[in-house]
Amino acid sequence: LKDNNDGYIQYVQIIKVIDELKPHITSCSDQTVCIDKDCATSVNIPLSGTDNCSDQIRFRTDITRPDGTHDKRSDITAITGSGFTAGAYKIQVIAKDQCGNEDTCNMTLTIKDCKKPTPYCLNGIATVVMPSTGSVQVWAKDFDLGASDNCTESIKLKFSFTKNTADAGKVLTCVNIPNGKEQP
Repeated sequence: LKDNNDGYIQYVQIIKVIDELKPHITSCSDQTVCIDKDCATSVNIPLSGTDNCSDQIRFRTDITRPDGTHDKRSDITAITGSGFTAGAYKIQVIAKDQCGNEDTCNMTLTIKDCKKPTPYCLNGIATVVMPSTGSVQVWAKDFDLGASDNCTESIKLKFSFTKNTADAGKVLTCVNIPNGKEQP
């Protein structure tokens, strides 16, 4: 150090303050959204986070669609869009603070058809027990009179006697007739 013979000593010291704390994403939870009558839906999921030194957090996302394609978005404040169809969307959210620190979280956006099909059924059917086998096979589909669904084609609807879709048919015998007599 020199005082330049004036009795004062001058020294320049550089002090760098570095923020190495990542921001914290506070809006990263799995979401489920029901599709609308057109079998697609719009979503609007706000993104939020906190940081120790700045309120300005920038978000970007990488959305993996059910078909495996990616949709990357930058400088966003919400996950928005229309035309989301049924399926599970894997979403990676990245938050970046003003100091370049990043936090990442993963969430799943599940788009599902929440509307049950609309049944339209025959009140009953009449059939005859086959004399050769003593039985008759009845199918749940035999009771359909034009059921419909908002997202599934009618020909792809499944019919069953219970919630188990494998319970689509029943074999009935005379044992199934109470007291062995025809019912009115």
